[in-house]
Amino acid sequence: MRLALSISLLLTGLVLAQEQSPPAENPQPQPKAPAPFAVGGQAEHEVETRVGVLEDGQQGEFFVAGPMRTTAALPEGYPRPTAAGLIEIKHYPSVRRAEIEVEASPRWGMNMAFGPLFRHIKNRDIAMTAPVEADVPALSKERREAAEGQGPGNRTAMMTVSFLYRTMEQGQTGPAEERVRVVDLEPVTVVSMGVRGVVDNNRLEREIIKLDEWLEAQGPTNPGPDGKPAPGRWHTDGPPRVMGYSGPDVPRRNQWWEVQIPIRWQEGTEEG
Repeated sequence: MRLALSISLLLTGLVLAQEQSPPAENPQPQPKAPAPFAVGGQAEHEVETRVGVLEDGQQGEFFVAGPMRTTAALPEGYPRPTAAGLIEIKHYPSVRRAEIEVEASPRWGMNMAFGPLFRHIKNRDIAMTAPVEADVPALSKERREAAEGQGPGNRTAMMTVSFLYRTMEQGQTGPAEERVRVVDLEPVTVVSMGVRGVVDNNRLEREIIKLDEWLEAQGPTNPGPDGKPAPGRWHTDGPPRVMGYSGPDVPRRNQWWEVQIPIRWQEGTEEG
């Protein structure tokens, strides 16, 4: 519950900052990532693309899936959110983000990161986006196995919480105030599952385990980077990520989340 509240508060702050944000000068369009493709699970609702007035009062594209909806613009080139219950492979382009590292369980880490990130965007009049991203090593398969039954709420690790800039031309990279830094993230491919409702450490772990199980269940032939069957397997290539899309006006039971694991493709049948 605290995790959901923290992301909702952060999105509220991003909306307030957007109201004062000037557009970037001569922005260069970010290449659109390849479309996501389904590899498992079952969607509760289809994701629909709509155009209307966002929370910041600006006209823009947003997404709806049953009772869930996004409330802010996505960064340029970002793929649409994944429907709740569906497992997809998604390719993300480079993105500029303001991030801060904290040592905590996932739930408390989001709380700790809120203040510095909010002040960063407020002071710089940075345009808001969704999702808010969190890299959460404490929820990885390796950390679970090493924990010997210790619950996710009691496992602490360094985690990174980030606000994504809308374009790569906004702001400047480098250290900022209060341990916040602005970095350009390289493109990444993930296996992702959409989640609806209230999340806590235990639920996040349960949903990420489903992605680990999908990775383990792969056969010798699987959907490759282009979505077509090919000899090869996907392998974990980074810590789990949590994405929060919903603002505070969306009831908690309909909050839109994703859990993700970065992956890489290896051709052939050898283990990577």
